[in-house]
Formats: sequence, structure tokens, C-alpha cells
Amino acid sequence: MTVFFLIVFVIFVSSFVWWAWADAWMRKTRRAVGWRVAIAVWALFQAGAFAYVFYSRATDSDVQPSAVLTAAVYLWHLIVMPPVLIALLIRGIYRATAAIVAVFKHPSRPAASVEQVGLPVMTGPSRRQLLATALVAATPPLAQVVATTTALAMLGTFRIRTIDIAFANLPPALDGASIAHLSDTHLGRFTTRDDVGRILDATNQLNVDAVAFTGDLIEFNLDDLPLGLDLLRGLSPRHRVVVCEGNHDLFQDRGAFENGVRSAGFPLLLNESHTLDIRGYPVQFLGMGWGSAATGRSPQLERSAAATLARRRSDAFSVLLAHHPLAFDYAAEAGVDLTLAGHTHGGQLMLTPNLGPGPMMYKYWSGLYRQGQAACVVSNGIGNWFPLRVNAPAEIVRITLRHA
Repeated sequence: MTVFFLIVFVIFVSSFVWWAWADAWMRKTRRAVGWRVAIAVWALFQAGAFAYVFYSRATDSDVQPSAVLTAAVYLWHLIVMPPVLIALLIRGIYRATAAIVAVFKHPSRPAASVEQVGLPVMTGPSRRQLLATALVAATPPLAQVVATTTALAMLGTFRIRTIDIAFANLPPALDGASIAHLSDTHLGRFTTRDDVGRILDATNQLNVDAVAFTGDLIEFNLDDLPLGLDLLRGLSPRHRVVVCEGNHDLFQDRGAFENGVRSAGFPLLLNESHTLDIRGYPVQFLGMGWGSAATGRSPQLERSAAATLARRRSDAFSVLLAHHPLAFDYAAEAGVDLTLAGHTHGGQLMLTPNLGPGPMMYKYWSGLYRQGQAACVVSNGIGNWFPLRVNAPAEIVRITLRHA
């Protein structure tokens, strides 16, 4: 918890660090009072907005910030500020190194000044001065505006991803059977009732045998659970909707979430199973309770997997629902045919479809994976806790089982 609050503190003060640096630079620029005032106002607004968003989340305030303000705060502090702080750190190291080198070269002389070590000093209005002013003062705010505009335009959009999976041991009766895989709606600030309507229309048009939902139905607030239940009720597969829980579902009150979903009549699988008769053949859906937020194996994840997989039927085609995709390792070892997972958001901010946070943080992060005859599909999810996606589009996955 100490580390968490340290990170929050660093994020909060980042705007003041940028303000101090930019203001010091502007003081060397003639007629820069307007720039200095604008920088101060912008930094104070960003810090105040961050405090408001953090406080409303931490205290579950009745007055929640809008999606626009939340997106702007997230993008300023988590996308714009980190490279600015890194640039400042590099600049500070360079200046200190240059001064130390100058002292060692000429020990009898005083420490080198900025002019002596070759760093730019703006002494009057010039093209270079105007360019530096624009870079220091205007680039971060402009980057935030562009990122926020892009993110808001992207919210609510998603793709339909179709994946055919061949199994040598698939019963002929199940050849062509289909499952819609939904995950990570994160109903709340960035996924709203209008988005639910679009999700329902797109999913129901797929005309699948079953719908599997692999966790993070809500962002964190239980006030959004009724909307989540409306989503689950509105799905119309030929057979049933089956559900497992995710870490965001449990942030506010684990028991209240689990009881709410079950009392609505949905099979929320908490280390349990539910068998459907699809095309005259048993398909057993196993569901893991949330066992760990870790990116690697953990005792909690292992215990949850063991309790769930012990229920596997040898006479049925088996499908494991697990929010964390690392459950695939346990499922493959236990002989489970298909594992469905989410949690990763496809890496959220990827440099390319295969390079970025996804493969850095997770063994399985997006799409289809195989271990022998066992298969796993990790969904990018259809909602967002963070407003911007890059090379990791939101999606509904339509899975078709094929006999190899």
C-alpha cells in the first residue's frame, strides 16, 4: 500500500514539476508573462482535477467526474507526463555530468557555467527562442488535447473477431458449434448504457450456441451492476450465458457482486461448473473465481485452478472461463479442451500488434494460443478502465469449434 500511495504522490506532483521547469524557462524569455500565467493555470487545473478524480474514486463519492474529465486526467498524468519527466531527468543528468567533467578538466577554475558547457541560453527573442517556448509550454497540453479527443472518439467502438479452432478429439456433433466470448465491459465511466445497446445488437446477431463472459462486468462501482445485469439478460444465445468474475468486479464489495449476479439467475461460476447440452452433446463450462492479480503464478491462482479443474468431466467437451489468462497453463495440464480469458485488454497501448505491454506483462495476451490439443482464446475485452487503446482494439470474439 505504501508503494501505491508513493506512485499516486509522484503522479500528483508531476504537474508541478513541469510547471516549475517551464516557468523557469519562460523567465528567460522576454514578454513571457502570458505564457507563465497560462502554464500556472494549466498545471493547477491538472493537479486539482487529478485530486478530484482520485478522491471521488477512493471515497465512492455520489458526484462522479465525467468521462471527458476522467479521460483527460488519465491521459495527462499517465501518457503525457511520464516522457516529460524522463526528459527532465535526462536533461538534469546531462547538465550535472557536463559540470563535473568541466571541473575535472580544469580543477583550478570554478564550476562551469551553462554557457561554458555548451547548453543553450536564450538572451533575447529569436526563432530558436520561440521554438523552445512552444516546445516547453505548448507541446504537453497539445498532446493531452489530441490524446483525449482521439480516446473519446474511440470509446464505444469495437470489432467482431472470428476464430475457428480445430480439435482432433471434437465430437462430430459439435463441429460448427459457436461461442460468443465477451469480457471486460468495465461498465461505468467509459462504457455506458448506449454502449450496452450496441454490444447486445452485435452479439445477438452472431446467432451463437452459448455466450461466455470472462469477468470485469463493472469498472468498480456496484451502482453499475444493474446495468451489467441488463446486459446479461439481453443476450440471446441458443442455450445459455455463463459467467466468471474479474478483479474489477470485486473492488467495492465481493460478496455483494457475487450475490447480485447469482440472485439474477445467472450461473456465476466460482470454482464451479455448469453443463449445457449443445447439439445433443454435453459441454461443461468450468469457471474460476478470481484468485490473484499477479501476472505470474501464485498460490491463490493455483488453489482456484485446482478447485475448479477437479470438477472436470471426462465425458464432456470442457471449456474453462478464467479472467486471468495464465489459467491456461493449469487447464492444459488438466486436459481442458478450451480456455477463455480476458484481463489483458490486448496490451491496451501496443507499439505494434505484437510489441508492447501485452507480451511484456503476460504470457498470453491476445488471440489464440495452443498447447498440444488444448486451446486458449484471450479477448482484448470490449470496454475500458483506461480511455485510450493503441493496436489493441476492443472486440467481441466469435469462436467456432471445428473437427480436425
